[in-house]
Amino acid sequence: MADKKTANIEKTLKNDDEKMIREAVKESGEVLTDTKRGPSGLEEISIKGERRGISLIWPFILISAGFILLFNYFNILPWSVWGVAWRFWPVILILGGFEIFLRKTIWHAFFQILGGAVVIILASIFILGLYFQFRQEKVSESPFNFLQLFYQITGPLEEKTKELTVSQNEYSNLEKINLEVKLGSQELNLSTDNSDDLFYSKAVYNTSNFEPTLTKSQVGKDLFLIYETQENQISFFNVKGEHEIKLSQAELLTDLTIGLDSGKGNLNCENLNLEKATLTIGSGELEADFGSQKMEKVQTVEATVGSGKLELKNLSSIASSHLNVDVGSGRSTLSFGGEIDKGDFLVTVNVGSGKILIEIPEDIGIKVSYKIGSGNLTVGDLKTSDDGVYTSPNYTDAESKINLDLVVGSGSVEVATL
Repeated sequence: MADKKTANIEKTLKNDDEKMIREAVKESGEVLTDTKRGPSGLEEISIKGERRGISLIWPFILISAGFILLFNYFNILPWSVWGVAWRFWPVILILGGFEIFLRKTIWHAFFQILGGAVVIILASIFILGLYFQFRQEKVSESPFNFLQLFYQITGPLEEKTKELTVSQNEYSNLEKINLEVKLGSQELNLSTDNSDDLFYSKAVYNTSNFEPTLTKSQVGKDLFLIYETQENQISFFNVKGEHEIKLSQAELLTDLTIGLDSGKGNLNCENLNLEKATLTIGSGELEADFGSQKMEKVQTVEATVGSGKLELKNLSSIASSHLNVDVGSGRSTLSFGGEIDKGDFLVTVNVGSGKILIEIPEDIGIKVSYKIGSGNLTVGDLKTSDDGVYTSPNYTDAESKINLDLVVGSGSVEVATL
């Protein structure tokens, strides 16, 4: 007898008890399709077994999970998207209920085919929704016409504008501003101006999730500002969130804390009296320009990158500080353009599977202490996958020096001269 799991089997049974045969067939999950009767009644039965249809639940889970993992791998969606995906667990209950209901009907086979199409459609809408929410790509620029059609069907959402201002008349005896910006999948542009306000922001958005709030508090001579939005829901449509922030009063020290998930950010720190900067990027992109003027008050600049992209320009302006960069699977460019003050500048870099390019003026002395897993380091004429220390020929006599402390997993680091 063939295995019960075989999709199509042929049996020949000889028995006078038709009822017993039918019960046996029913328990095995097969369907009685043909009988042969002899002169004395039922003598021989030919049965073709047909497996019951596959559940709708597993195809939906596998298709959705497969696409999300694929998009994670190619940095289209951040890994944090799984925190949103789990909210759709009721869909599994709905599919399970339909499966139980349809299994009892004569239209089961038809609904199995229809259910497969529904699963593909649901999975596609689910993936597209995550894509639009976390990446905010311009659908009109996509080469896939069905994405353009999807965009046209949903239509644009109504845009709103919100401005927030902190006047210097609101607070007295201030010496420092601590600004924290929390944006998920939105766009940020931060710069300075010469206005009389301490803080100004303008947001353009089309979903309530992207409406910003500003929390203000003064502790001693420090002003604490928290600018954030509440991305607690997922949108399947043309969402938009653009935020412009301007800081003035250059005599006040400033601590910046910027958090972006899959959004895009641009920081122009020219004329900013920066003391500390903490930058965190998920799968998004962030570019920070520290300007041409020396920032003598800067103590530390820390940057953490997941699978996104980070570019730091004119790092020579903060050369008296400590730069710490941690990159997962993303990419980062650290450019030390301009002149560096005399002395030593400490740079600590940790790389997982990502890539980092470090650009340093050729007259600067370089000392690199490195520990490498399965990745590699390229500096000057040296390309290595071992642990060790590299010292540039001009390191001893150079007035300005950069000391690099590198830890590389399976990624790569290149140190090039400008």
